[in-house]
Amino acid sequence: MIRLRPDLPEAFSRRAESRMVLAQYELAQADIDTFLRLSTGRSSNDPDIKRAYQLHSECTRKAREAGSPH
Repeated sequence: MIRLRPDLPEAFSRRAESRMVLAQYELAQADIDTFLRLSTGRSSNDPDIKRAYQLHSECTRKAREAGSPH
């Protein structure tokens, strides 16, 4: 879908969620950043925007945990 519509924010949001499941945290963060960049007209109270920031924080946390020795 992204190849067909690289301006569609929702495509990046969905791919970010998929990449989270696959533990591809840095790629997920990049997709979230793109989603947010393409969603500049949305309110910060928009549930999709709130979810994107939540997902970004979760990516950061999981990436940090994955990189730390156990």
